[in-house]
Amino acid sequence: MPNRYGWMSDTSPEAFAKLMELSSTLSPGEKLQQSFRLTRFMIQMQEAAIRKEFPQASDHEIHLRAAVRRYGRDLIEKAYGWVPDDAA
Repeated sequence: MPNRYGWMSDTSPEAFAKLMELSSTLSPGEKLQQSFRLTRFMIQMQEAAIRKEFPQASDHEIHLRAAVRRYGRDLIEKAYGWVPDDAA
């Protein structure tokens, strides 16, 4: 069910209201810390999936493959000078 924010459309209105209620009790610093934790979790999950796909890859290669998925091949190649040929 859509809500006024246009996201979490698969969440019930009651659950969404509770989420907004809980979120309103957090300080700006707590919200920022939560976003950092969620971002790190997302990166860890992405890297775990890449490790499963490329079990022989080094940590550096895993890092680059994950970065390519997040930021695009062109940016990562400019920043690091190299990306695996099949990184996508």
